[in-house]
Amino acid sequence: MFKIYSQLSFEGIIDNAKSITIIMEDDILPFFKITHWLLWNIPADINEIPENLTIDNLKILSDKVCIGANFFGRNSYLGPNPLSGTHKYIIRIFVLNDFINLKQGSGKKKLLKSIKKLILQNSELIGCYCKKKK
Repeated sequence: MFKIYSQLSFEGIIDNAKSITIIMEDDILPFFKITHWLLWNIPADINEIPENLTIDNLKILSDKVCIGANFFGRNSYLGPNPLSGTHKYIIRIFVLNDFINLKQGSGKKKLLKSIKKLILQNSELIGCYCKKKK
């Protein structure tokens, strides 16, 4: 449940970009989103997040990369695991004009506040997931 089973790639990053921030959420409720993944200070010249990235091997990207607290307060990726039905997962990618000064383990509110005035580009990837019936 806590692994990334495939890589995440992106392209079209503008030249003056310095860093990338990634937020993944479960968008099942209109008034509440479950945070699955927070990742920031990815250097803008990196165009791919490898599969199975964890807090232990995060530095293969850069010494600056940080991972934030997911819904359960863990500094890790939280894979899709809906209790029932189909859930919509949104991966938001923000391209920033600088790196941010935010300590590892911070939550989504602090992250969004830190990047607000630095966003040059943003994009979303939306996918749906449901468990197979047995």
